[in-house]
Amino acid sequence: MDAKMRICVVCGKQYEYCNKCRKYENLPLWMFTFCSERCKSVYNITSNYEDKRISIDEAKEQLNKFDLSDKDSFGDSYKKAITSIINTKNQTKKSIKKSIHEDTKTDDKAVKKDIIADVKKETKSNVE
Repeated sequence: MDAKMRICVVCGKQYEYCNKCRKYENLPLWMFTFCSERCKSVYNITSNYEDKRISIDEAKEQLNKFDLSDKDSFGDSYKKAITSIINTKNQTKKSIKKSIHEDTKTDDKAVKKDIIADVKKETKSNVE
């Protein structure tokens, strides 16, 4: 069976791979879609970031492990995601904790006000 010329979904590079050919049986199945481990990783990192499975700091740390000097040849969505990740300043854990703490405070106050209002209503209705 002849190997097909494939086009990497991330970088657009043409490469040869056939998932049914004996010549390629030792290669990973992900080569059906990606030309290299790097492109597979870029896809996973950008997807995980956009699906909010990893933070921008984690995405940046993971992307920094790769040579992205040829990112201009990447598909538009990958270029956009990489640029967004790389150009964003790191969030500090302190600011994240502060915002979580503030949200919790707001929720506690709202709940307490509702409970107090319910108790006052019940108290008034029980008095004759």
